[in-house]
Amino acid sequence: MELWKDRLPYIKPYYAVKSNHSNRLLSWLHKEGVAFDCASMREIEAVLSVGSSADDIVYANPCKGRDDISYANRLGIKTTVVDSMEEVDKVVEEGWKGDSLLRIRVDDTNSVVPFSRKFGSPLHHVGFIGDYAKAKGLPLSGISFHVGSGCSDPSQYTRAILQAARSLDVLKAWGHPSTTIDIGGGFTHTGFHQAACAITRAFITLPKTKMIAEPGRFFSEGSHALFVKVIGKKGMPDGSPGYRYTLDESLYGQFSCIPFDCAQPKWIRVGEGERKKTPAVLFGRTCDSVDMIAMTESTEELMEGDWLLFPRMGAYTSVTSSEFNGFPRPPVYEMNEPFEAPPMPDTVVRYVTPVKVPVSSKENQSSCIPQLAS
Repeated sequence: MELWKDRLPYIKPYYAVKSNHSNRLLSWLHKEGVAFDCASMREIEAVLSVGSSADDIVYANPCKGRDDISYANRLGIKTTVVDSMEEVDKVVEEGWKGDSLLRIRVDDTNSVVPFSRKFGSPLHHVGFIGDYAKAKGLPLSGISFHVGSGCSDPSQYTRAILQAARSLDVLKAWGHPSTTIDIGGGFTHTGFHQAACAITRAFITLPKTKMIAEPGRFFSEGSHALFVKVIGKKGMPDGSPGYRYTLDESLYGQFSCIPFDCAQPKWIRVGEGERKKTPAVLFGRTCDSVDMIAMTESTEELMEGDWLLFPRMGAYTSVTSSEFNGFPRPPVYEMNEPFEAPPMPDTVVRYVTPVKVPVSSKENQSSCIPQLAS
């Protein structure tokens, strides 16, 4: 939190609850003055349960169910998001009492998980939607965008903010009270300084504009560490050097961050001493052969009963996990003191991402998501 306040003190964060809805994490963020980005009734309920109010929620799902719209409306949530004329119709027909942000499509080429294929109005549609919303009586209070999760190119923020500013002018021309830019999320700790500098350079050119953001993993990633036991060990099927290990977790559980979020978690064995290095494959505990967590050509040999530490496992892990094959989610133990993970070994690890998401053949080529044939 200190890092955010130091680098982006002029941007109020609305935590993206989808990344981790832990009650302890939500409570801590609420006490720190963070607001919330919610996408569903259950996320709204979780936020309200820790003492937050409807005033501190942006109902940021660009395509909502009618029941969900009515629920948020009854609670008095003041701002939602639309990205099409059809969504304007839906919101208006359900009697929305507040305003809305208009989500635009921006460049997310250099992000791990892009969103532009699914969400966002093309820039040349902003005027049409602005005119339509005005006629329907839905005030558009600003523009929102998302440069994609795990953004590695700070200039994407700069370009998107400037495009959003021009879109604000278009909405103002149609009589909307548009003064807010929601810059979404996509922040990572490793590139946060560069991203903050790029955002600030754009912000100082827009003195009368309010900015908010929707960081998710930035706050949740470091909130959890995962300890996993080695429950099986056997040689390679072709007799080559190395071992196959089975861990007491799986891709269907806490390691769901690998297929769904393109995560590349690192591990270290808990214990002292050094062991010889060998090739290794880490499998999950389910009976699905797809359940392969990672492989490497060189890591220290493990034994049945060893414990492995995977730090920074708070984002898109428990929220996307299941109890497939009857294996329960792990217990969560809370610590009252900060946890500092030891340095991770310099191991080259390969991960398998079996989930395919439609991505345009002309964009997002740097994404870890496999491209679909056109």
